[in-house]
Amino acid sequence: MADKKAEMIGNYRVVETVAEGGMGTVFKAVHPSLKRTVVIKKLTNKGSAENRERFKREAQLLMDMQSPYIVRLFDYFTEGSYRYIVEEFVDGAALDTVVHKQKGLGPQVALLVLLDACYALKYAHSKNIVHRDIKPANILVSRRAEVKLTDFGIAISEDSEAAYKNVTQTGTMLGTPAYMPPEQFEDSRKVDQRADIYALGVTLYEMITGIKPFPSTFSPKTLTAIQKGDYVLPSKFDKSLPHIVDILIKRMMHAKPSKRFQTVDPIIKIIKKYFRSYDTHALRVELAKMVIAPKAIKVKKIQPTHKILIERLLKLAAVLWIIGIGVFVSWHRGVLQKTLLKKWFTPVDISLQMPEAHVLGDIAQIYFFYDDRNMYPEVKHSRRFFIPQNDEFAIKTVYLRPGRYRIKTVIGSLVLWHTLDVGNEPVSMEQNVESTIRSATLHIRTYDAHTKRDITEQTVFTVYVNNRWILLDKVDPSIFTSGSIWKIQASCAGYEIEVFSLYIEWYQDQVYITADLIPSN
Repeated sequence: MADKKAEMIGNYRVVETVAEGGMGTVFKAVHPSLKRTVVIKKLTNKGSAENRERFKREAQLLMDMQSPYIVRLFDYFTEGSYRYIVEEFVDGAALDTVVHKQKGLGPQVALLVLLDACYALKYAHSKNIVHRDIKPANILVSRRAEVKLTDFGIAISEDSEAAYKNVTQTGTMLGTPAYMPPEQFEDSRKVDQRADIYALGVTLYEMITGIKPFPSTFSPKTLTAIQKGDYVLPSKFDKSLPHIVDILIKRMMHAKPSKRFQTVDPIIKIIKKYFRSYDTHALRVELAKMVIAPKAIKVKKIQPTHKILIERLLKLAAVLWIIGIGVFVSWHRGVLQKTLLKKWFTPVDISLQMPEAHVLGDIAQIYFFYDDRNMYPEVKHSRRFFIPQNDEFAIKTVYLRPGRYRIKTVIGSLVLWHTLDVGNEPVSMEQNVESTIRSATLHIRTYDAHTKRDITEQTVFTVYVNNRWILLDKVDPSIFTSGSIWKIQASCAGYEIEVFSLYIEWYQDQVYITADLIPSN
């Protein structure tokens, strides 16, 4: 005969005592040949005949159930006056321990546990077995986040109800009050699978909120609240909870069995649809962390996968945008062409020798065209302005593929065309513009500065020549040449005199003067 201090119970070597109570003792043990860690439940020999029968019935029920969501039974035997059940060892913790430690699991993790528990009940109900004591303490969670239903001690099988009619008498209340539906208080023997669904709804409530919807202590007041369904919905505590939580709890915990989900199938369907937007593996990882951690961990807010996808796409878009900007800038600065793409692009540098110009950057520009002997399309992003460099003007390097091109240099009204052959060697070309004396034509108009009335006909224009003012129409127009400075005076009766000093650049041949004359007092 073995006891809690014995090294062996049957063929099993006892490792430690897990729990001890009035009904018996629970051991952790190892099968010597299979090297499998197991749990051994020992029923005290002081137990009543009713308890012994329930113990035997739990073994018989578990023996017929093979589900990954239900704790597996390995053996049932008697030794001396004691009865033993050998069950699968779940390395983890009971759900009530995890909920108590965490003060709530978060909606997504709680729904994951609920889904696995529903799979367990779906299997049990398919065997016409009603558990009758669903609660967090009877749901085990392994360190790998496996969820398993256990403790079928007061379960009832419709197929064997007659055989156990003396075990549970009509009118007897069995179960845990805080998780029992109203009908189970009246007669535990007559409840069906909807009682398990109710208790599972209470379990979901506790996983979400960390508290039970009804007090654990049984009293007439508590019973009245249970019968009326008088509890506070989880959304009242947390407005951010997904709507699915309230929907499931209201249906699962309805006081009337006919108003509840009649099977767990629609619950499974609802949760699976909800989880289409979530990474359930990530949820299971979070559940495993909660089981393993010695203390409460911060519940991670799990984002739906479509939101995660959107966030990732936005991050990717930002990265691609930055890369794109980098590529764009690198391309326009020639970094790519002279590094990664140097085998395919040839640098072309063009300088310009020309007479002095006051604002060259505004008037000297160069264009590159493909010489296809037909349409001559312009090379994209190749336009350049000439900028001062030492004693000459030059463009920022252009990178071209080997081939034949035409280039057009525009300096004011002057246009220069050149053909250009580009090979694999860098190209450096110099353009020279000779200074020429060009005649310029003056175009002058005057207006009243206030009314904008054209007063050109009334205005007298004079030019300062040889230290004196001469009427413009008395001067030979050919004297206005490029590279010279001239003073032009506009005078009109009743207006203040205006004088203009102008320098005619070597490339300019048309000069326009528009003057607003201010009326004199």
